[in-house]
Amino acid sequence: MKLAKVVEEKSAHFKSYKYNIVPLNFPGSAEAVVELPEIKSAIDVIRNIDGLPKLHMSSMQREGKPIWDLLDWLSLAFGFQKSNVENQRENMVLLLANISTRTSGQEGHPLVDAVNDLWDKIFGNYESWCHYLHVSSRIMIKYDDTELKKQQLMLLHIGLYLLIWGEASNVRFMPECLCYIFHHMAKQLNQMVEESYFQPPPGFEEEGSFLNIIIEPIYKVLQKESQRSKGGTAGHSAWRNYDDLNEQFW
Repeated sequence: MKLAKVVEEKSAHFKSYKYNIVPLNFPGSAEAVVELPEIKSAIDVIRNIDGLPKLHMSSMQREGKPIWDLLDWLSLAFGFQKSNVENQRENMVLLLANISTRTSGQEGHPLVDAVNDLWDKIFGNYESWCHYLHVSSRIMIKYDDTELKKQQLMLLHIGLYLLIWGEASNVRFMPECLCYIFHHMAKQLNQMVEESYFQPPPGFEEEGSFLNIIIEPIYKVLQKESQRSKGGTAGHSAWRNYDDLNEQFW
């Protein structure tokens, strides 16, 4: 009965907040998972927004959104949805924490190693894509940056890719298409960071802009091709599947 009462009290306190595993989106959480060293370190590192271009006050007031971490900053820069930001924030924290846990007994700094490891896993295909197309990677990491700045830039690019993936819907089945999208959005990101001026691309000022402008048109093409397949009964020459469309981005 005592345990049931505790659960009921916590449910009443948290009922207006949504989360999957780690309650990151509200203050006063006493959940044990948030107190784990690996979780706390991961949360702290993505909250490092020092040195990033500041939003104009009018933009902040218009959006009505505070910037707590790198994902909030990216959300306002590219019009990602709030729910996607919350999901990918938790995803990123757990990915970094899990890698840190596995490498904690090794030499070096667990969190630094975790960022590098996650970087390699996420951008392996993108780097291969760039190599195949003979284009320069848009990931901007300078050797003369401080370690803290390098880490921040790496996490910005990781966060951007995760946010793209989070809203991609069925476009996730077209990995080279995601590379293409990331490649061009990373260019915009780099310009903002290099010029120290926060300026969302035209049309991306509102929440949901990325979904409406980038993903929805591609999804509609996929939907139309699916209809042309007539439930898989039409010949392959009559319609294009995911692989056929994905080849357009190689």
